[in-house]
Amino acid sequence: MIQKAKWIAPAGGEAYKPCHFRAEKEIVFDKVPSELTVQITCDGNYLFEVNGKCVGRGPSRPSRFVAFYDEYDVAALLHEGKNLFSVLNVCMNYPAESTYPITPALRMAIGDTALSDESWQTYICDKEWPSDGPFYTSQSGYAEWQDLNYSPRNYRQEPAKTVIVPASSDLNKKEIRKRDVPMPVETEQLPADIPAAAYVPACDLTRKDFAQLTTYDEHLPMPGAVQAAVYEIISGGEADVVLQPAPDNGGITFVVDFDKEISGRSEITLSASSGTIIDIGYEEELYNGDRLQLDKTYCNPTYNFCDRYILADGRQTVGNQLVERGFRQIQITLRNMTGPVTIHKVRAIDCRYPFAPRGSFFCGDYQLNRLWEVAKETISACTTDMFTDCPWRERLFYCNDLVVENRSSLQLFGDSRIHRRALKMLFTQMRPDSLFTSICPSISSDSKEGSIDFAVILSGNLTLPLVVWDYYLHTGDIEVVRDAYKPLYNLHKRFLSWADKDGILQPPGKYWNFIDWSYELNGITFSGKETALLNFLYIISAKAMLRLADAAGEEAVISETEIKRILDNSVEKFYRAEKGYFANATENCLASDEVLVRLGVPVEKFAPIESSRLVHAFAFLAGAEKEKCLPMCDTSLITPELYYCFFLLDAMESLALYDDALKLIRTYWGKMLDSGTPTLWENGVYKVGKSGFGGAASLCHGFSSSPVAFLQRAILGVAPLEPGFARFSFSPKVSEVGFARGRVPTPRGSIRAEWEAKNGKLVAVLTVPADCVAVTPAGEYTAGTYDLEWEI
Repeated sequence: MIQKAKWIAPAGGEAYKPCHFRAEKEIVFDKVPSELTVQITCDGNYLFEVNGKCVGRGPSRPSRFVAFYDEYDVAALLHEGKNLFSVLNVCMNYPAESTYPITPALRMAIGDTALSDESWQTYICDKEWPSDGPFYTSQSGYAEWQDLNYSPRNYRQEPAKTVIVPASSDLNKKEIRKRDVPMPVETEQLPADIPAAAYVPACDLTRKDFAQLTTYDEHLPMPGAVQAAVYEIISGGEADVVLQPAPDNGGITFVVDFDKEISGRSEITLSASSGTIIDIGYEEELYNGDRLQLDKTYCNPTYNFCDRYILADGRQTVGNQLVERGFRQIQITLRNMTGPVTIHKVRAIDCRYPFAPRGSFFCGDYQLNRLWEVAKETISACTTDMFTDCPWRERLFYCNDLVVENRSSLQLFGDSRIHRRALKMLFTQMRPDSLFTSICPSISSDSKEGSIDFAVILSGNLTLPLVVWDYYLHTGDIEVVRDAYKPLYNLHKRFLSWADKDGILQPPGKYWNFIDWSYELNGITFSGKETALLNFLYIISAKAMLRLADAAGEEAVISETEIKRILDNSVEKFYRAEKGYFANATENCLASDEVLVRLGVPVEKFAPIESSRLVHAFAFLAGAEKEKCLPMCDTSLITPELYYCFFLLDAMESLALYDDALKLIRTYWGKMLDSGTPTLWENGVYKVGKSGFGGAASLCHGFSSSPVAFLQRAILGVAPLEPGFARFSFSPKVSEVGFARGRVPTPRGSIRAEWEAKNGKLVAVLTVPADCVAVTPAGEYTAGTYDLEWEI
């Protein structure tokens, strides 16, 4: 149906940043249909209502070249006579990194006949949603700024001219597909605490820097009786707490803690007089013990984590309606209180992908058990209709993060649909130079001539074959492998074009040669440098390409013999025999102050660093001899940040260095878990928790979940040997935990395993799904449940 509809827009909408507009269609039903399917998409975000009742929000995140539509059955909301279909849309008209908008537009089909066209009424909502507000972040676009006095309930605005988007527009070049993953599930979360409350002085209400104002407001003493009243707001249900105007025309501010990472919306229901202002800021922990640090412009000029709402008379609900926010805590500040404000309810709406808890893990080490559960919560909080790096700061689909998130999610949940969507989206947007930008949807680079294009991360390109192989190994989905192989082949050819006669890569300096944050946080940058790290990673990637070529029945990029030649030359070039380690690069790689500032890393004095643990992990995974790679366990060398500990743990597991792997996990993830955090932090090695990136690090980051693989493979003992677990190993390697039990999701059903160490033996029970073969130290087993035993 939607294919027959037209993209419609309000004339002149492209002049507003952002542009909020409503599109409405009135339909008369003599008889209410038993079913009425509506299909809807827009260039931006929408809130869809029928007869004033919310139907849904969307659409699903697009790529640069594909748009997705949502489908709803709205029959239950209809009545005989006139029915109003209304869609509130926002288009940033700015290339925010979470979306690449073309023009404010809507495309919609109501059944077979009511298709979006010039007969629909559109309204530019610039009075209700002013367009000259601040950025929230460059990743999500402008802050929400709403004046409810101009909402449809309170104000009748003049319609705009509805126009059809020209056929020549890039919007009409997008392929329109149905949402290919389930709708996110919304869950209400009530607040747990109000850790801070105060009066704030009167201020200039014309100021638009909501985040700066809230961050740096002077906090004035609040009487105990008022503090007690504020605390009652979190009593659950309808609180109906009446707050009298603050002294001297000041305001009231308080922090609400949800004790959980929220990805979605805040909703505050209250009654107030017209003109009362409520600023709502979002963060993950307290700043200075009494507020949230919502102004982060010192590390990014667009970071202002605060929205503003101007209230109308009476009861109303405010909070982010169109663009999702991430937070553990919100700060609510009431200003211009011309009368009492009654707060009825404060809640959060958590909005996540509907993962089923298919994977499970439990062992005799309770810190490791908590690590599994916290990793599960982290990946869940970071997934809506796509994997994102974090809920709070960016909410971006970073392709390079997939190397961790892809495997962790498959092991925790085994839901291939969201992975399939991620890969299919990604492979629609290869650049003309055969590379991929780090963010999907891709945005145009803003780099200047001669500077680094931070949109292209070279290592993120090289990890894509590893992602596809991991996906194939866990799912057996050969279609995705076949679709991905050609673009990956072209990508590898591009990297080979930068190789010298020995096969050593010398990539152009215009691309960001980022590996892992541990280097930048120690003042290192590799852009424009000849590095062992990128060369060994290329070899690891080329080996994955050989496996993918074999699976897809395609021509290999380079032969195994050529890979061995490049490996030998790389070892010769980068190994420092007199020092007994591999060098990161052939030269000093200290970063300039300009680069560090651009990356949000505080500028300090750094000493040159020649080697690292990660380069040895890469060397071993590339095929270098074990003895040269053992410095990966040398803690005097720099350790990768939590992100690329993924490769360090893989190498340690392959080398049977299980004690070293457990030490790594307990050292860096252990102190995080000891803090009581509900989710895994972005930083935990050189900067800890929120302190990273000058205080702008996130406390919920999916790429920090790499220990999940070690828990499932080395401790529970289950790992795929052939695609889709057609053959898998069951061979626990870490008996010191005493026992382990768990469930591993596969396309053929769950593998259920449990074992216990007893008197020098491992006693186990293993359930093998149909069409699978388990390879164990006690022999090979087909479908069924078995009691097993072997010496350890």
